[in-house]
Amino acid sequence: MKVLQLIHNQHGTGPYPKVLEQAAALQELGVEVTLLCTSPTARLGIAETEERGVRVVLAPDLLWGRLRQGADLWNAWRRTRYLGRRPFDVVHAIDARPVVILPALWCKWRLGTPLVLSWWDLFGDGGTAQERSGVLYARTLGVLEGRWEQLFRLRADRATVISSDLRRRLVAMGYPPERILLQRVGCDTRAYGPGDRMAARRALGLPSDAAMLCYVGALLPADGRLLMESLARVAERYPGDLVVLMIGTPVVPQLAASHTRLVRVERQPLEMVYRYLAAADLCLLPLCESVANRARWPSKAADYFNAGRPVIATKVSDFEELYAQYPLGYLAQESTPAAYADAILRALHSRTEWETMGRACRRFAEQRLDTRVLAKELVALYEDARQ
Repeated sequence: MKVLQLIHNQHGTGPYPKVLEQAAALQELGVEVTLLCTSPTARLGIAETEERGVRVVLAPDLLWGRLRQGADLWNAWRRTRYLGRRPFDVVHAIDARPVVILPALWCKWRLGTPLVLSWWDLFGDGGTAQERSGVLYARTLGVLEGRWEQLFRLRADRATVISSDLRRRLVAMGYPPERILLQRVGCDTRAYGPGDRMAARRALGLPSDAAMLCYVGALLPADGRLLMESLARVAERYPGDLVVLMIGTPVVPQLAASHTRLVRVERQPLEMVYRYLAAADLCLLPLCESVANRARWPSKAADYFNAGRPVIATKVSDFEELYAQYPLGYLAQESTPAAYADAILRALHSRTEWETMGRACRRFAEQRLDTRVLAKELVALYEDARQ
């Protein structure tokens, strides 16, 4: 089976590594995957490369900075022209920004290729447009993209969604529920997993006896405020030594408490991220209550669970439902600094539970989030779409 996967993101950024990770798992099942993304720099020509056995195609884009993320019609046209009459058995479009949905619909309508359309991010309708691209973009091109985000959903032969909230939205639009696969972004449980805590701390030069929290990745402004205000409250109330690792987080203000320190680490390759996760006792997932966050599934969650570390989360996205089914960590009662601080403190004072919870997190990753498990589900969905 030959599958074309389309994403709007620049090569190597955003969800690209996770999409590539999943594409590699499909390759192992005998699926020939071509992954079409946006070049970080090119403005005219198409380039091709290969990563992990996957053919990767980089399309040019005339925009710059944060605008170079899926809105350029030149990019969409160059993708469509590149595809020409190249035969694919299935087109899998991830989200519906112009550079993704236009070439995907061309393949469907002109070539008759079945279309699987994924919904990974709520951009408009109260979603992430303003926080990620700014007020000006949200009120101009972002309005158009927000409409496009939903306009073509019913044209897909099959659909995947990343959260229960997006599934409800899609069904409310009139899409047949039996054609929807709820599938969260996963992880490679063979390549990565739990590591020895003390060995990781020695290797990284981190204190051996401090309690250690870890957050990975960027922070949207509201989530960043939730985290930092919560940590300030924790620093006032937790008497022991506490280290908070911030991996790949651009701006990290310091806390006043001398016994609590924030350690900022530049963005790291995934293998190094897992070394820092191994050094940590607990992982942080601060999501404030918002329309955008209710629709999300942060991809870092899969790696947290896979690393076998309990996760301190809020009742946003699908975490309330999942934490009711599996002992994955500690859930804040509300998405407020006071409630999230209480959850962190409750976790810090429950050291005897960490090992059991960590094993449950790892099992959850192996059974529900492993890329091979997800790849088999996708192959079944692709076959279904071709019928």
